Amino acid sequence: MKKMTPVVAFAALLVACNANAISSGYRAQLERSGCTQVTEADGTCDIHKTAAGNGVSPSRHVDDRHGTDDRVTARARLNAALDENVLAQDVVSAAHSLKELGFHQVSGEFVNIKGDHVTIAVDETGKVSTVKVKP
Repeated sequence: MKKMTPVVAFAALLVACNANAISSGYRAQLERSGCTQVTEADGTCDIHKTAAGNGVSPSRHVDDRHGTDDRVTARARLNAALDENVLAQDVVSAAHSLKELGFHQVSGEFVNIKGDHVTIAVDETGKVSTVKVKP
């Protein structure tokens, strides 16, 4: 019984301690400044400035698990890449560009790992006239 008492006391102490990775004050500074811990640590963002002062859009949401932009921003980037690399290209060049962007052809569509489906329409000259993305 005497051997169990220190173990139980230690376990109770561990459960009672509230371990937070960062303090609430530091978290509030990060939120006001639009910074993340990474951008603050590497010097690209100043926690003593506001989000506007750091040039960070307050509507920008970042997925903290992977450091990636939200789905809306990712879709906008995809549309810009498609307009630049696929639109007005010949079919072979467009297919090659789509493969470089991570798409593969399935039943007349191009699909990527995120589940985006791209369809292209070709005009009479053999150039891509429209590019449509659907989730």
